[in-house]
Amino acid sequence: MIYAILDRLKNNTTKAGQSIPNLLGATVNDSKIYPLNANINSIPCISYTDVPVSDDGLLKVNRLEVRAIDNDYDHLQEVVKTVSDILIIQENKPGYIFQDVNIMSCSQNGGGAIEDIQNNIYEKFIYLQIEWRYLNEQ
Repeated sequence: MIYAILDRLKNNTTKAGQSIPNLLGATVNDSKIYPLNANINSIPCISYTDVPVSDDGLLKVNRLEVRAIDNDYDHLQEVVKTVSDILIIQENKPGYIFQDVNIMSCSQNGGGAIEDIQNNIYEKFIYLQIEWRYLNEQ
């Protein structure tokens, strides 16, 4: 599931033409999207944590924390909005398929912000609930 989400973050744009790689200044060697946490030298960047919530044998639910980190609060807001626009699936919209994973829904169910005044670092995080399944799972 996480590879489907990462692919969407790295390769999709919003209706306004924004993309995460462009906003973060990603390069071929560094996507600026990291698991768990990030190095202070990597800012601006995104870190993520994926936690399984439930699995009934067919439908799986995961909670994904996406944390944007930046020195510029206005730019941080733009990154978080772009992440939301790319990942959140509105009720009237179909999900998407990546390889053998069907992402059926993705909705925000929380978030927050942290400010490190001493180091001039802002962090904003959103919690996403993702319902998904494998296409070929018996």
